[in-house]
Amino acid sequence: VDSEYGFESRDDVSQVELYSLECDSWKEIPSPNYIPFDYSLSNNCLDGICYWITATGNSPYEKVMILSFDMANEKFSVSPILEFVGFFSKTNINVLVFNGSVGVLVYP
Repeated sequence: VDSEYGFESRDDVSQVELYSLECDSWKEIPSPNYIPFDYSLSNNCLDGICYWITATGNSPYEKVMILSFDMANEKFSVSPILEFVGFFSKTNINVLVFNGSVGVLVYP
């Protein structure tokens, strides 16, 4: 845990588990090599897929991407975000669901 910010750093190993109401049990899911930056893990779900912002690479050259988890097939995937978005040091980036679509909000 990062003592300055109070959350796990990206170097930490993560474990992902999915709870089944039908079986009343937890199932471990293969963990992605990415960790969401939205630590509140807010309600960004659409049609059974949840979305978060993540990045790869080291600051200041991080490549911003969308991390998604499909509840039906229990798999993670990543999608690139257009290059004009830039680096985290220059912008704030959030993923959102709006009018039935997934979008990315970029602001200074």
